[in-house]
Amino acid sequence: MSKTTSSIENRINAIVARTAAEIARAVRENISEEVLRVVGEAGSGRASRRAFGGRGAMAASGRGKKASTRADKLRKGWSEADVQRVHGFIGSKPGLRSEEIGKALKIGPKPLFKILAKLRETRRVSVKGYGRGGTYTAA
Repeated sequence: MSKTTSSIENRINAIVARTAAEIARAVRENISEEVLRVVGEAGSGRASRRAFGGRGAMAASGRGKKASTRADKLRKGWSEADVQRVHGFIGSKPGLRSEEIGKALKIGPKPLFKILAKLRETRRVSVKGYGRGGTYTAA
């Protein structure tokens, strides 16, 4: 009976060894595919998000605040709603300078100058004076 037991044990050991080798090969292939995918995406800036399960850096740390990106910091420009808001404000409070309008509406100088240029171009506001001392009134 010992000869039968040893041959069965040998077959079982051979099957287990083959299965373990296949599992190890599959794990190595999967790891190498993941590394190549992450390294390939590193140039596009998506690797860190995928590496942390799709969460941003701040969400992964648990602070609850969204991680800021460059796109969040850039303003795309101004909208027609901004133009209407500035025009309405100038109509309600004529005679203010551009910096006073910007401070009251909390609009930065660059977008505000573009909005005021659009309003002047369409002749919806008029300017009295020039330069920093110019005051705006609704036309």
